[in-house]
Amino acid sequence: MAWVSHLRATWTHLKHSPQPRRRATTLPDTRTIALVKLLDEEDAATVHAVAEALLAVGLQAIAPLRVAAESDNARLRARARLLLDKLLLHEAESELAAMVAGNTPDLERALVLLARTEHPALSLEEVATALDDLATTAQAAMEGAYSPANRVERFVHALFEIERLRGNTSDYYDPRNSMIDAVLERRTGIPISLAAVVMLVGRRCGLTMQGIGMPRHFLVRITCDGTSFIIDAFGSGQVLTPEACRALLTGLAPEFRDEFLAPVSDRAMLRRVLENLLATHARNEDLLRVERFSKLVMAAQAEVA
Repeated sequence: MAWVSHLRATWTHLKHSPQPRRRATTLPDTRTIALVKLLDEEDAATVHAVAEALLAVGLQAIAPLRVAAESDNARLRARARLLLDKLLLHEAESELAAMVAGNTPDLERALVLLARTEHPALSLEEVATALDDLATTAQAAMEGAYSPANRVERFVHALFEIERLRGNTSDYYDPRNSMIDAVLERRTGIPISLAAVVMLVGRRCGLTMQGIGMPRHFLVRITCDGTSFIIDAFGSGQVLTPEACRALLTGLAPEFRDEFLAPVSDRAMLRRVLENLLATHARNEDLLRVERFSKLVMAAQAEVA
């Protein structure tokens, strides 16, 4: 058959051509598709060389690999899914590094990219739908609110009483506490990840949301009709006075200063998420992830031109 001859010709060319690793090339789609089909070969050396070539093709290989990943051929499907995950992981890491190095990253997209470092096939739509559902609950709860304070009270009630968001006090250092898909699914996380969810939902509801990067804790400032409120997402959405915020650091270093209640940028917030994950993986002696997050933290800490 003609396509078999084409595949064999592709392999003959591949076998005698040195292949760079993980560098985008300008291969035509037809050759990329042909390479994907060669993943079904029985010869291990052939499969290894084809896999290396597809990784070198880079993002152009994602679409044909997605098709092969749904194939009825079990062997082709398994090999395609493995390569697809590697390429999607590389894509997520690269885009996330570029995003956190910028001045105004998209918080939601960045958190999805971060979650893709563990679940490469995760889509933006999945997370957006889950956040939309929370926003629908919150919007319904806020209907008929008679003051800014009552509106915020109803918003908090919707997320922490109806939707049951809560702080993970039993396994605080579980890395899943920092992954937005896991936080949304399990309804639990650490202060900064819960704050991120609250902020993304609040922005959907027309509220002005800002993170407050207190030492040892992370809070959310909600501004409604010109009036601001500070809430503790890890503490079931409790509304805090400045005095209550001060009490959170009583007896701890550093001592409380008024500037601790100043809002931080989304970029600073993302940097802190990455630093938390780096510390968690270092604690777990997970060298692969330590290397990954060291690079991302360096990108986030770089000065913006």
